[in-house]
Amino acid sequence: MSTWPFGLARCRQRWTIGGHRRLVRAGGQPIEGRLAPLAAGGCASLPAPWGGPLGPVWQGWYPVDIGTRLGQHLAFVEDRPAPLRLRIPIHSGVAKLRWGARTVGWAATALGGLRLFRLWIMRPPRVEVRLRNSGAVLGFAYPTQLVPALVVFGDLIDPEYAFLAAVARPGWIFLDVGAAIGQFTVFAAFSTRGRVHAFEPGSENLATLRSNIARNGIVDRVSIHEMALSNHKGEAEFATASNPFMSRLDRTGPTKGKRITVDTLTNVVERLGIDQVSVLKINVAGFEPEVIEGAIPILAQERVDILILLIGRPSYAAYREISRLGYRLFFFHPPSQRLHEISSIDDEGLIVNRPWPARHVLAIRAKAITAILDGRVTVEPPSQPRRRTSREPKHH
Repeated sequence: MSTWPFGLARCRQRWTIGGHRRLVRAGGQPIEGRLAPLAAGGCASLPAPWGGPLGPVWQGWYPVDIGTRLGQHLAFVEDRPAPLRLRIPIHSGVAKLRWGARTVGWAATALGGLRLFRLWIMRPPRVEVRLRNSGAVLGFAYPTQLVPALVVFGDLIDPEYAFLAAVARPGWIFLDVGAAIGQFTVFAAFSTRGRVHAFEPGSENLATLRSNIARNGIVDRVSIHEMALSNHKGEAEFATASNPFMSRLDRTGPTKGKRITVDTLTNVVERLGIDQVSVLKINVAGFEPEVIEGAIPILAQERVDILILLIGRPSYAAYREISRLGYRLFFFHPPSQRLHEISSIDDEGLIVNRPWPARHVLAIRAKAITAILDGRVTVEPPSQPRRRTSREPKHH
């Protein structure tokens, strides 16, 4: 297995089990239905849509950093029909590339690809990217904190950023749970002039987060909380990973990670004296269900207007509970400025019919939708789903 520039990986070996019906790691072990191990270095053999063997994906190549790794919390393969098992890993990368290129332009994307290649050659200890639209600067350590899409596209292309740019007002209160190096925090404080509470327990991410906040002159609008949020109060082991974005609370017991403070989102909101949260973003390397569980009391009191949630199959039950509490779930399409309501909280609604390469789902308090959108964004009901999986809709 070798990693190559532009977020591609090449398999040195070919492994198949069960008649080409599962992805496998290099070594032959099944990956238990998830694509995440592929991003960590697995190889695969998949069936072609017409039923014949395809060998290693793309004749030995498949997208890792730009595509598959960005979608690692979204994709699963074991219980889908063969054509879907094939197109998830291949088209997630292609769709992400197309989406970003249509957002910033193909020429800019090509230049971004050259920048990524230059980083791979030069290997500087630190990199800065000035965002195209806002002018904010995001720095990070190379290669441990590299975000390939940020380098290639030179901007934050996830649809939720365009949605917030359209509807956010100055003075909104943002909670960034899993702030990492500060992409969302910097956007909220710099671009929308909101007040941000950023939660991040990882030491390496914290250092970069503080640097980015200072670099953009938003220290007065951001409060950093060195802690983790979960469904209980106390302390826990924080298992560090070589990729700091994947460091997380440890469910398995004592580790060599650092001991950190843990609390529920409800307790933190009460302690900070926040009456109403405008936007709550949660992206915590697989611990989203626990964080949501700890926020249920304030969600039941309708004290959060918008949630931005990393899509993950283990979170489906939490999404259903959020829906039961009076929230509606959407994907946002920036070119048309439309919210597309999710038809069902299951694989079909959140993955198969995901109309473009979104990593997050938006949950908006139903009673506040009219006031929040204020005519700036329209809503497409779930009776009109977009049945596209391999490409996003054309621009209008």
